[in-house]
Amino acid sequence: MPRKLRKPQFQGGVALHRDSSAYGLRMSWYQRIRNRILGSSNTHQIFTLSILLVFVLGLSGCYPTPQPTPLVDSAETGTRSPPTLTPQPATMVEPRPSPPPTTPSPIPSPIPRPGLPPVEPSLITHGDRSRPYIALTFDACQTADHPAGYDAAIIKILTETETPATLFLGGLWMQSHPAQTQTLAANPLFELGNHSWSHADFTRLSPEEMSSEILRTQAKMYELTGRQPTLFRFPYDVGPDQALVMVGQYGLRAISGDVVSGDPDPRLSARAIVQAVTSQAENGSIIIMHMNTWGWHTAEALPAVIRQLRDKGYTFVTVSQLLGLGPP
Repeated sequence: MPRKLRKPQFQGGVALHRDSSAYGLRMSWYQRIRNRILGSSNTHQIFTLSILLVFVLGLSGCYPTPQPTPLVDSAETGTRSPPTLTPQPATMVEPRPSPPPTTPSPIPSPIPRPGLPPVEPSLITHGDRSRPYIALTFDACQTADHPAGYDAAIIKILTETETPATLFLGGLWMQSHPAQTQTLAANPLFELGNHSWSHADFTRLSPEEMSSEILRTQAKMYELTGRQPTLFRFPYDVGPDQALVMVGQYGLRAISGDVVSGDPDPRLSARAIVQAVTSQAENGSIIIMHMNTWGWHTAEALPAVIRQLRDKGYTFVTVSQLLGLGPP
């Protein structure tokens, strides 16, 4: 038959579980020690037994641990419940007005550009050797670490002497010189070409990087001028066969040259540039120079180059005219 549990007694808000067998055993010891103390007349023995009694009382749970939330007796129901708390009036916080809705700034969409029909990949270094036509070309390249300028003196000389030229512009250069790019595009003497985005060495680029260098420049040119170049010049005038095929697939003709002026070399004087160009030029030549202030003495040498080659009977044309791709 199951043992009937005693109703727990409470002291200081804590139940004393007197129904446990361990508690009964400890209380039995308590009675024995208490009786020994009351029946003893030996002071030392009474002191020792008192210490023992205190120890037994501690084990029996008669010294309750205070609880953080004491229970309160209910005489009507016999249940224990937490004391009733008096509610405090809530502090009303004025709601902050919501900020007015903002319209997100529209993300500019890239200007769509028409695709060019692919052409046969090839690297063109000169035109027809049987006709006295020469093409002056000027590169305007720029890298992320080395910004370049704009040599207005060169453009002024070409304009004043009515000398056609083909200008190969880099994407970063156009991005930092948008007004100059539009001015050059509006001049009927000039033809604009693609000179890659950041003047990176194509022999060290992945196919994805090469594609980006070409197409980003095409897009920037179309954004600024409303038209796309059909000519491309490799940075450092070097490109692997894979890049050459890619250029042709994008509808561009890769243009190199057969006369290098050497104008980026600060040790090369204007007189030396004139001598190098005029001594090498022949029918169909494509001459490579710079117009981004990286040509140290280009503007100084240019008038003599134009004059001497005309005196030899040559006619200046754009690269497309030289190759029979544009009007004469």
